[in-house]
Amino acid sequence: MNLKVKALPIEDIIKDLSKQFDIPIQEDSGELTLELPDRLGKGFIRGSSFENGIGIIEYNFTFYHNLELLFSINKTHPLKFIFCAKGKVDHMFEKDPEVHTIHTYQNVIVSSSGKNGHLLKFKANESVACFTFSTSLLLRICGNLSSWSSSYCAIWITSIS
Repeated sequence: MNLKVKALPIEDIIKDLSKQFDIPIQEDSGELTLELPDRLGKGFIRGSSFENGIGIIEYNFTFYHNLELLFSINKTHPLKFIFCAKGKVDHMFEKDPEVHTIHTYQNVIVSSSGKNGHLLKFKANESVACFTFSTSLLLRICGNLSSWSSSYCAIWITSIS
């Protein structure tokens, strides 16, 4: 299953996924949750945004089919922190074939150059608990990153011992 998300902020991402999965959004105190129906898998996707430009999405699920989420907007993407608490997730930049696998207890900090999107890949029948934190605060401080020549600005992988 390949989905293309063309939305920001987090609320719009959850709404976009809701439409593509054809499932309702549950809202509770500013948190938006998508409970996966049996036809897709088990678990949920939950997101929330804060006034200071920080947003979080929690992916806690097992999909019955491979899932690729391409985040592609016609703007500079925010800085992302990705933490994998269980399982593994593959991350790629939209125009770069190199795959970065994030394993249990690893985290990455990524920022693409210009309008180059992010791709998250989840394998079928593998349980995953993954969090993405994004912030547009650094974009306001650093300015537009589109002048950077590489396909990505930074990627660091660390493990928690």
